Amino acid sequence: MRRVLYALVMIAVFVVMGGMLKNNIQTVDAATQYSNLDVKPKEEPSEDVKKFLGIWLNRGYTVQPPATTYTVVGHSIHLNTHSGRSTLGIATSPFAAPRYQWYKSTDKGRSWTEISRNEGGNEEDLRVTSNEPGSIYYQQRVNWRQAGGLGFSIAEIWSQVAGIHYSAKDKNAEKIEVSVQDDYLYNNPSEIALNSTVATAKVNPEDYTEDLVWSVDNHQLAYINPETGELNANSRGASGIVRVTGTIKNVDGTSVSDSVDVQIGGGLEDKKVKSGESAMFAMQGHIGQLGDKDNDFTVRWYRQPAGTQKRELVASNTKELSYVIEEARVRLDNDLYWAEISMRFSRDVYEYVTNKARLNVLPATSRILH
Repeated sequence: MRRVLYALVMIAVFVVMGGMLKNNIQTVDAATQYSNLDVKPKEEPSEDVKKFLGIWLNRGYTVQPPATTYTVVGHSIHLNTHSGRSTLGIATSPFAAPRYQWYKSTDKGRSWTEISRNEGGNEEDLRVTSNEPGSIYYQQRVNWRQAGGLGFSIAEIWSQVAGIHYSAKDKNAEKIEVSVQDDYLYNNPSEIALNSTVATAKVNPEDYTEDLVWSVDNHQLAYINPETGELNANSRGASGIVRVTGTIKNVDGTSVSDSVDVQIGGGLEDKKVKSGESAMFAMQGHIGQLGDKDNDFTVRWYRQPAGTQKRELVASNTKELSYVIEEARVRLDNDLYWAEISMRFSRDVYEYVTNKARLNVLPATSRILH
């Protein structure tokens, strides 16, 4: 009975949010780059996951197998995927489990064959290789079944087609440009705070044959999947800048690499001003979709005077993601400021509390060194 009631509540959630979702749906970039337009898929690829805050609105992929990979014969390629069901689907069928099946084609999709269990065809990820030059295409089906995967089918999705092109000779990578989808990640994750992103690279030439490997310079701040580029911030409150690097080592011993910096923090940065100047604490990164002031959210700003444990409310029931002190004075030096954000979504309330940021106020005659 409880399961039925919860399912009804979740259905109500999806009905009530109506216009609220219109401008606030986040499509998860699953590295979809469907370039195999001349290949007929076994089945039409499913769309990527769409999210509103922590709610999955549809079933789909958050990590797709790469559309195009070039390599040399005999080299092993790892096709990574990650998929899931909608929040509503999980609520109505919580015990359903996924079953994976990979298919391959050597004739641009005119015919597809099922990859056997012994070859890893029933795994979420697939390792493949070939001893002959040519192109092989792969596609994955995910089928959720009741009774822990043993019952009848309730949902199904298909990945994009992944084409792997095998050549007899290596080809060097000459240049790489690295980027990330988000350059600020939160170290105190919640349903409305972004604590992961994906690093991607543009490589010249596109048909380079060696592996792209991802790394970070500080594992205390963040972890990155060396194959997929999925970057996850720490959840221990450690703050700082982590450098994300993509490297390709060519077979002749040369290598190319590029890096991008990602800020890890709790949402606010310390401020240093002269007496009489204004100081503004502003939220960094992306919290849900709070830029739309039609959403049902409130922000409360607090101050903790230096040397005390007091908690003073300085702004309440606001939708402002920044707090301004018009004329900072030396008496405010070393005070701490933070924000508490609450967002109501149907019957649920999502919350995020930022880090405490310090205000340093120097005498008006002081010189601030940056």
